[in-house]
Amino acid sequence: MKKFAFVIGILAVAVLAFASPFVSDVAAQDVAVVSQSEQVQVAQQDEEPPVSPVELPVELRALLSAIIGFLVTAGLKSLSALLQKDITGWAAVITGGLSTSVIFFFNAILSTIPVEAQPSAAIALTLVVAILSAFGVARTTKKMQPV
Repeated sequence: MKKFAFVIGILAVAVLAFASPFVSDVAAQDVAVVSQSEQVQVAQQDEEPPVSPVELPVELRALLSAIIGFLVTAGLKSLSALLQKDITGWAAVITGGLSTSVIFFFNAILSTIPVEAQPSAAIALTLVVAILSAFGVARTTKKMQPV
């Protein structure tokens, strides 16, 4: 019974963490007060709202950094065993440079997306984050279950 309550608590925290940005955006829009002296730019009915350029979400950046860090560290450990010299201190330097380069590369690819397709690309990246998060939650709950 305690494990069930723990799993429900974890799921509730995950749902709240996922839903809180949406709730805070709606609350910020409802609470926004504009004084009489400020001018507000409102899009006309036939105009499209401005679209920001598509970038990798923070979650995917963190995932790429973790994967690159794991691969570099494992590679340097095997290389140091092969050379019989400790070179694992270089892992942080190589990981930092390599992960930054890979993220920059993916952002450069995403910046070539036409303006018309940018909202769809942003939604697709959000879907990838949601699917990977669901796999992580499923795997974590599977590990918590007794064998």
